[in-house]
Amino acid sequence: MTRSPWAREYVRKPNEYIWGLAPSQFAREVRALLPPGARVLELGCGEGRDSVYFASCGCDVTGVDVSAAGLHKAERLARAHGVKVRWLRGDAAHDVPAGPFDLVYSCGAIHYIPRRPRARLFPRLKARTRPGGWHAHVVFTEADSDRRGRREFREFRPEGGDERPSRPRPTRLVPRLTLHRERLSVLVHP
Repeated sequence: MTRSPWAREYVRKPNEYIWGLAPSQFAREVRALLPPGARVLELGCGEGRDSVYFASCGCDVTGVDVSAAGLHKAERLARAHGVKVRWLRGDAAHDVPAGPFDLVYSCGAIHYIPRRPRARLFPRLKARTRPGGWHAHVVFTEADSDRRGRREFREFRPEGGDERPSRPRPTRLVPRLTLHRERLSVLVHP
């Protein structure tokens, strides 16, 4: 089972939304790519703010998280917004619901999946994504500075390979790659 560092916080603060109630900026940007009624899968949905946002925009949303406390808060948030989201308690590395999905999304969760399960996860996600669909993930990376003071990011490899220092570069598979301070946003057509 993938361990969530946030599960304990969700239990400790049952009446507080640690990440707030507003959707992430990344979710708002990604939403513009989706057709009306899009099927969205959010892996590591936590307290549900982005899943609820997608549902409030008319999407058919499934949110998966390992934390029962996080999903309880997510359900409460969905009720408050008057939307329905399919919540599943499970490990994103293993418990991927059947698709097809127009969007497979995660904001700050995929990097918690250990390398070996991660290597098996991405082909399964691709198989559950509609042709022309999207994968959108924010992953956090370890940042180092080289001798000249430039930032280098430890590479996040979906296939689970070595995480050696590198300078991520857009490839033909990654039409948009945005580097922020110790955060990597990747938007991919699988």
